[in-house]
Amino acid sequence: MATIEANVTLAATLTQEETLLREAVAGICKEFGREYMQRCRETEQPPRELWDALASRGYMGVNIPEEYEGGGLGMAALSWVAEEIAAAGCSLLLIVVSPAIVGNILAKHGTVAQKERWLRGIGRGTTKVAFAITESDAGSNSHKLSTSLSTRRPRPRSTASTARSRRTEATASPSSTG
Repeated sequence: MATIEANVTLAATLTQEETLLREAVAGICKEFGREYMQRCRETEQPPRELWDALASRGYMGVNIPEEYEGGGLGMAALSWVAEEIAAAGCSLLLIVVSPAIVGNILAKHGTVAQKERWLRGIGRGTTKVAFAITESDAGSNSHKLSTSLSTRRPRPRSTASTARSRRTEATASPSSTG
């Protein structure tokens, strides 16, 4: 077994940018707090007011490139936003899905048309994107998806693609408790 040694230095102090961002987000979230989140849960309503308050000030898209109306500060800044939201007792899971997962994938791998269509709204916080995992073996871990796409070139100027997938349909059924 090989041993790898590395000298790692972690910053012990926050940058001014991180401090200001964290303070601003904490100040917004303080206006809502745990009681607000509890009311949302009890009434089965999403925390729209909190999302909108953060989005209107640019915090829900801090990681999205500036050319798509985001903050251009990257994932570290979005993690600071998420940490402050959670510290205030106001967890927003959708921040992990919409700006973090979908926003980053589109920013790195999307076509120009896809970026124009989706990233501006994600950057402004006005577009929320979610996805469902339909492979039962994956659970909630998208890294365990077994769907794959392979491309082969059987002859010049033609491409054949083969998709392999296992999925489960999600359906709703009437309650049996009537």
